[in-house]
Amino acid sequence: MDADTVACPSWLETISQSFKEREIVGATGPTLPTNGKTIDSMMYQAATVHLQRILLWFGIPHVAGFNCAYRREPFLKVGGFDEVNVLSEDVRLSLKIRRFGRISFNEKMVAFTSPRRIEKYEYAYMVGLYVFNGFLTLLTGWSLSSYPPVRSSKLQIIKNSQRAGQKGLGGSG
Repeated sequence: MDADTVACPSWLETISQSFKEREIVGATGPTLPTNGKTIDSMMYQAATVHLQRILLWFGIPHVAGFNCAYRREPFLKVGGFDEVNVLSEDVRLSLKIRRFGRISFNEKMVAFTSPRRIEKYEYAYMVGLYVFNGFLTLLTGWSLSSYPPVRSSKLQIIKNSQRAGQKGLGGSG
């Protein structure tokens, strides 16, 4: 789970129920946008419900880090999340951990996440990035090194606040 994500009230209980089956080493569930338009809900359902289920059925887990849980022992055996790359580290983890057992999809393990990166860069760009990087990760085990930034850098924030201050003081900005 990341800082832009909020779990449903029964999230931990649902994970516990999923792990009652000994062969389950990981669990995931639907992730929906915290706000947004109908298209956002449709796209998130397509990706985090339907696509995840299909890929899990074929034995190709594509588990998003903002809504996942793993058993401790297999998690540590595979080295946890790869912190070198921030793009698809979650998918690579699910691909490595699957050799220890099954990853389950539990419809009750719902999380809500911010669609702000998609709002900033639009669907065409982000879907293209995810599809390209997804194939790259599945075929080679490698991924692009980072996401496009969604937050402003500290320098940009300072410059923006200085500009705002100048405008407030009668500056031409």
